[in-house]
Amino acid sequence: MANMGSNVPDKLVAISMRSREMTHDAIKRLKEFYPKEIPSNDLVTFLMPITAEAELVRFFLLTIRQNRVVQWNSKTDTYVFIPPYEISSAEQLLAYFQKQQIAKSIAITDLQQGWKDCVPTINDLDREHKLVVLRHKKDNSPRTIWGNDPTLYAPLDAIYVQKWKAITLPGENEIRDKLKAMSSRAAGDAPKAVLDNKPKQKKKVRRGHKITNTHMQFLDSKR
Repeated sequence: MANMGSNVPDKLVAISMRSREMTHDAIKRLKEFYPKEIPSNDLVTFLMPITAEAELVRFFLLTIRQNRVVQWNSKTDTYVFIPPYEISSAEQLLAYFQKQQIAKSIAITDLQQGWKDCVPTINDLDREHKLVVLRHKKDNSPRTIWGNDPTLYAPLDAIYVQKWKAITLPGENEIRDKLKAMSSRAAGDAPKAVLDNKPKQKKKVRRGHKITNTHMQFLDSKR
């Protein structure tokens, strides 16, 4: 072991770091081909040249097989990406929510890892009131979804919707003026300083004294 020199630890560190980089690239490759499996040789050829060191290849294969988002088939020696949700249709999505005992959300970014073109279906299910959808303010794209029961949807008459939209809210300055007229303070206003003109009383200093249980002194007298 002594003749191996001090370069061995540095070499192992370099191999380990390179293997982690290749694992990251391999997962991206597997995501692109999901749900198709990729043979081990094809994956290695894509990531590194044919002249790559055998030790690096072996270390990489050991690393990727231990990754929780990759499944290795030892019989076929192939790899496949495991998405957070194995859902790729509206039926599978609704069935997933129906099985829930506690309502939990799904992030669209997680769903897209296994179902890239899920957004049109999400929008359709939202219009059918089968999903509750939280959307981005910038482009109104879906951000997070929950399951929903369409039988609980109660549409409102158009006349009530119009009346609701016709209600105008008072402006910020108007609210402040009305609160001041009521001798109240609006949110965000600085609190008024309270002046305390009362003279501060000095604290009385208690002198120490010995306290005895005088009500039990008769016990000594009866001995």
